[in-house]
This record gives sequence, structure tokens and C-alpha cells, in this order.
Amino acid sequence: MSTHRSVRGFELRDAGYVLAWVLGVALVVPVQTASVVLFDVTELDAAVPDFVFVIVVPAAVLTLGPALAARSAYCGKATGITAGVAFVAFALANDHVAPLWTACGAPTGC
Repeated sequence: MSTHRSVRGFELRDAGYVLAWVLGVALVVPVQTASVVLFDVTELDAAVPDFVFVIVVPAAVLTLGPALAARSAYCGKATGITAGVAFVAFALANDHVAPLWTACGAPTGC
């Protein structure tokens, strides 16, 4: 017997997993902005290539939400698959948003 309440076949744990993905997508620009500001303030941007703090670091941070949701709702294999898919998806999303940084200096600088 499941410990989760079912809503017409869609369990609440599934809703939490979907919500983690939606939240990750909604936070692409704020997390990328925070990463760029952090690297700029600490002056690590001089030592590290731009793609690291514009694409890789934000994608890694955004991957945590869906991966942790998969871990608590499903199994270890689902966590690994989710982490891989989420990292690639968020890296592509960050890559799509990245030209705003190089063209304008900031996401809203145009």
C-alpha cells in the first residue's frame, strides 16, 4: 500500500517532482545572475573561463532540485537519470540565456 495519496493516478510525489522541475526552469536567470555576480565580486572571473560561471555552475545548482525530488520520491536509479537529464537541460537553458550577458553586460542591460 502506498503511503502517498493518489489523485486519479497522479500521486502527490509526482507533483512534487514536476514542481521541482518547474521551479528550476523559473530560476534559470536568477541563478545565472547570482553566479555571474558572485564570480565577479570574488574576482574569480579572471581565473576561470566564462562558460564555467555562466553555464556549468548554474546548471549544477539547478540540477539539485529535481535530483533531490527524485531521490525522495523514487529510487536511486531515478536520481542518477534525473541528475544527468537535468544537468544537460539546464546547461542548454543557460547557454540560451548566456548571449544576453555578452551582448548587454547583464540580462536586463539592453
